[in-house]
Amino acid sequence: MSADEAKTSAGRSRTTRLLVAGLAVAVVAGAGAGAGAGAGAGVWWSLRDQSEPGTKLPAGEQARLATEVAPILEAGLPDARYSRLACAVKILGTEPADAADTQVVTTAYVWSLCRSLGQPVISGSGLPAVVHLGTPAWVEAPDQPTLSSDIGMLFPKRLQDAARDDGSYADELNAAVEERARQLS
Repeated sequence: MSADEAKTSAGRSRTTRLLVAGLAVAVVAGAGAGAGAGAGAGVWWSLRDQSEPGTKLPAGEQARLATEVAPILEAGLPDARYSRLACAVKILGTEPADAADTQVVTTAYVWSLCRSLGQPVISGSGLPAVVHLGTPAWVEAPDQPTLSSDIGMLFPKRLQDAARDDGSYADELNAAVEERARQLS
């Protein structure tokens, strides 16, 4: 294993530990506040040493934004036409990119992991998405056959590599989407 591969593997391992800790905090905070259905417990955010390239939001603000974005995805993704969804998200970036709090964010660029609820066969999918936070809020997601070109049209250049990720975000979000599914079931 090269030094770069070892560093990447160690970073992902650290991120996974932080994910579990973050979920535990969100579950306790949601239960302690009496928040209906454990609001925020199914949301994942990054507590890495560096900010993500597309956002300057502090970790707590990213968590708040992810909590707001997950239900919009659950209702707005194309799969929502066929079944109820449970989604967990990782914030990749925002518009404006230099937003310091969620109140000024107009668009969230996310990696989402969603799974169907109430179906005999559990199906799920991970994909990048753009969530517009206007009234009404709406979602844009790349189509699978044209994924790469759609990412080029939907995501700003600074976020295209993150949006084209090979699926490592899905691994990071598994526990969060399972918790969200339990909340919604």
